[in-house]
Amino acid sequence: MRSRLGLRGKLISAMLLVGAVPLVVGMGMALVQGTQELHQMAGVNFESLAAEAARTMDLVFSDELTRTTRIARAPLVVNALELQYGRIQKQEETALLAAEEDARSRWEAGEPTLLESLTENRIADFLKQQVARPEGETGQIIPASARAATRALFVTNVRGTVVASTTRHVPYTVRDVEWWRTTYDNGVGQPHIGNVYFDSQLDVYAFHISLPIMDRIRYRAIGVLHRVFDAREFLAPSLFPIRFGKTGHVMLLDSQGTVMACPILPTGSRLADANLIGLVTTPGPGWVKADSDGHGGQGISVIGFSPLPGTSHLTRPSTGSTWHTFVWQASEELSAPTHHFLGWLAGFSMVAMGLLGILGYVASGRIVTPIRYLQRAASLIGKGELKEPIAVRTGDELEQLADEMNRMNIQLEYAFSGLTDTVEQKTQEVHTLQVVNQQILQSVPNPIILLDRDGHVEYLNRAAQEAFGGTPDTEGARLLKDLLRLDVHEADQLQAQLDGWQRCEDQAREPTREEFGDPLAPTLPGDAQRRLELRVDHRLYEYQWFRIGAVPGEPPRLGLVFRDITDERRLQEKVIQAEKFSGLSLLASGLKHELNNPLFGVMGLGEVIAEESNPQLIKELAKDVVAQAKRMADVIQELTGQALRDSDDQQAMIDCNELVEEILGRLRTTDAGARVRIHTEFGRLPKMQIRPNELRQVLVNVLTNAVQAMKGQGVLEVSTDVAHGQISVKVSDSGCGIPSVYLAKVFDAFFTTKAQGEGRGLG
Repeated sequence: MRSRLGLRGKLISAMLLVGAVPLVVGMGMALVQGTQELHQMAGVNFESLAAEAARTMDLVFSDELTRTTRIARAPLVVNALELQYGRIQKQEETALLAAEEDARSRWEAGEPTLLESLTENRIADFLKQQVARPEGETGQIIPASARAATRALFVTNVRGTVVASTTRHVPYTVRDVEWWRTTYDNGVGQPHIGNVYFDSQLDVYAFHISLPIMDRIRYRAIGVLHRVFDAREFLAPSLFPIRFGKTGHVMLLDSQGTVMACPILPTGSRLADANLIGLVTTPGPGWVKADSDGHGGQGISVIGFSPLPGTSHLTRPSTGSTWHTFVWQASEELSAPTHHFLGWLAGFSMVAMGLLGILGYVASGRIVTPIRYLQRAASLIGKGELKEPIAVRTGDELEQLADEMNRMNIQLEYAFSGLTDTVEQKTQEVHTLQVVNQQILQSVPNPIILLDRDGHVEYLNRAAQEAFGGTPDTEGARLLKDLLRLDVHEADQLQAQLDGWQRCEDQAREPTREEFGDPLAPTLPGDAQRRLELRVDHRLYEYQWFRIGAVPGEPPRLGLVFRDITDERRLQEKVIQAEKFSGLSLLASGLKHELNNPLFGVMGLGEVIAEESNPQLIKELAKDVVAQAKRMADVIQELTGQALRDSDDQQAMIDCNELVEEILGRLRTTDAGARVRIHTEFGRLPKMQIRPNELRQVLVNVLTNAVQAMKGQGVLEVSTDVAHGQISVKVSDSGCGIPSVYLAKVFDAFFTTKAQGEGRGLG
């Protein structure tokens, strides 16, 4: 497509482009560099903020752990559990289990007496006071967040059953729960801080602190104090006030990616990006640029993070997890200053580009005017109407161009004077080539027919006229199928091939060699299966399509070249018949050799029987005669192949590997096979349904031939495999091989190069 932008427009565009490219490149580099520096600065600040928030949260958890430890060490609690421990030691296990099961059922049923005894006793009142009062027993102020966030506080004995609780919404027996076993630790006792989880009884996302209650001499654990916190309510007062900008905030999560507290994400949710979890839960503080922000957004985000070293020291042995702070601000807000600066820079750039365009318009006018004058002069030269020299006085290359065009105009006037003679000479040469091509086609001994796109005959050479009865008047008037007088099937075959060529033309692609080839190319041995044959008037022809390149502006044409193969086919049939008679001769020769020996035996035994008078001896001789007769019957069955089709050889499911191993075992017992080294490599084969005797006979013949070819010394390799639903057995030997002169006959019936009795050939 021709551009509508004139020379002046192109010059102005070029000047604008020259100014715009450095400007855009500079703005791009400024954006990239500024963004990198902004990310670097924000990352360092976020890392510092995350580390400071982690230290703050460590202090919060440490203070709460200290306050909970004071409750666990209260004399009231310790004395009561020591008394229970003494009573438990005096009771039998069976009685204890029965009593605990009964109490558990009553607890779950909400029996008022049991509920009151466990939630209204002295220890329970003490626990409620610790939760409700603003100061503890030592007078220390308990933060409102810790008191309000406490959802459950209860004490269990060494059996893991509740002794006292601030609420009934706790399980009665917890000795099989992981946190209780870890805290009690078989009486050793160790602190336990659990990850955030959803407590279905309290209907809240919670975390807990579990501490062992030690006896007065702190020798062994006599119970466990368990405190359950509402995670969001406990953590929010310490984390949520840390805000910067509109979106910047700090959240707390564990090393599994579970959100413990966040102003945006709900507690208990999980970061969707598994890669991000691994990046922000490292052992030390840092910052990272990630492909997601952990809040459902995609794109590069700057995130600061830091572990809680003190708290993680307890959570790691308790749950295998560590806790981390996560500092994030939306990318749009973080990059806002850079984008604002680039907006101002883009505005100033547009003003500069406008000034550059005005300057380009003025400068291009001094260049375009003489060029337009040269353009009009060139148009006149093309029409041969330029009568006056071109006058351009610019003192530069444009003036030189005008002088060159004047000289060119003079030379063209001389050149046009001899052009007519040259055209007439070329026309005569083209006519001569057409005559030569016509003579070549007429002299070709094979029939050749040229067709148009619709299948009408356009040309027949002399051989085609003689073979199919056409005349020069036939050209352009008859269809190909009418000229050849074909039956319906062969006419449809030719029409389908012609339609295929038309589809190739419509799709603007070249036909493949299998569709239309070069009629002069040699036929390869593998191409025999693709030969096209046609019978016309009791004669058999092999034919091939070929494409004729058309003159530009005209549709392409199609050609057919025929070769009469009637005599050649008859000769092939005679050769095949002769090979069949040769096979029968081999069969007769084999029968003669194999039957002579048993037949002479029968004749000899018959003569002895005729002269013998002893009935017992005659009976024995008769048995020998029957044995010899059976031997001749077996020979006849083997040589004619009938033994493999006996009625008792029914199809059966067999393992090919087992059959090959059986035949190889027999070969190893023979004299020739005992000296041969046999290597096998069997694949995993499915069973197949086949006539076993037929396959056995084939394998025996092939393996026996291999052993005989090595003359009792060498290596025989046998392998099996299955591929594409077919089982293959490969046999390789180190014998002399088959001479090339015999390769064409290896599958002929009864062909063999061995002496009589040594083999019957593979055929």
